[in-house]
Amino acid sequence: MDARAGAAARHPRAAGRQPRPPAAGTLFRQIFAALAAQVVAGVETADRSGSADAIHQLRIDITRLRTALSAFAGFLPDHRAQRLGNELKWLMHGLAATREWDVFLAEQNLTPRFPRHGTSAAAAAACRAQALEQARAVFHSHRCGALLTRLRAMHGHPGAASVLPPRTSHHAGDSLRPAASVVLRQRLREVRQRGRHLRGLRRKELHRLRMSLKRLRYASEMLEPLYAHRRVQPYLTALSELQGRLGVIQDAASGRALASQLKRRLGKHRVAAVDRHGAGSGKQRKLRHAWHSFRRLEPFWET
Repeated sequence: MDARAGAAARHPRAAGRQPRPPAAGTLFRQIFAALAAQVVAGVETADRSGSADAIHQLRIDITRLRTALSAFAGFLPDHRAQRLGNELKWLMHGLAATREWDVFLAEQNLTPRFPRHGTSAAAAAACRAQALEQARAVFHSHRCGALLTRLRAMHGHPGAASVLPPRTSHHAGDSLRPAASVVLRQRLREVRQRGRHLRGLRRKELHRLRMSLKRLRYASEMLEPLYAHRRVQPYLTALSELQGRLGVIQDAASGRALASQLKRRLGKHRVAAVDRHGAGSGKQRKLRHAWHSFRRLEPFWET
């Protein structure tokens, strides 16, 4: 008789207890497999439709998977995680231009319906179409095919479910939260380090802070089933607000760069006026307010 059977014999009530919860590594691998499935499906959707929403969602899915690779690397059996992360970064880079033009067209409200915007809108749409063709060339490349093959293998088969694990019971969460807390503390530490002296940060430094916030937010969303929703939601809301404030500043800077491209293409007098406001005082003030609001929150995994 093995030890577990002996224990059950000595304590008959043990046989009716809730099954032992999965190890942290098992949960993290489930999350990883679900995210891999989402990226595979996202590439297929973006290639087929080419829509702004599909491109944006694929970029979110890739970032989530890269976050999982970084955050849960110690719990995953695949020691080639760094190589996979590099391939996902390459795929993300192939989508960057398309996404930037989508944001530019939406933010500037450039549309051929208005004569004043007609020439600029047509030129911007042409640039966006060219960027989409480049993205599709990436999708159809041998390199992307090899990446998708690896991702399909990680989530089992093409028909595997692409959902995150359901909310974990309180009993199961007790054994998993310590490992989850380690991951979340690491992500928060990175955010706080990069957000120091916020007032003096330059554009590239603000961009790195935004990326760190994304990683913390996505890790929090992945691990949210381990915690009470009422504790997690205010933290996610503050993260989203802060990330959005940084995004406004980043989009303004990207918009100026894209407007310069249009000027070179059409001549500066034929380009419709665009928002030339960068990281102005109003945007900076709202950013600082969002940062201080976030800093005042107690991390949900510590309470």
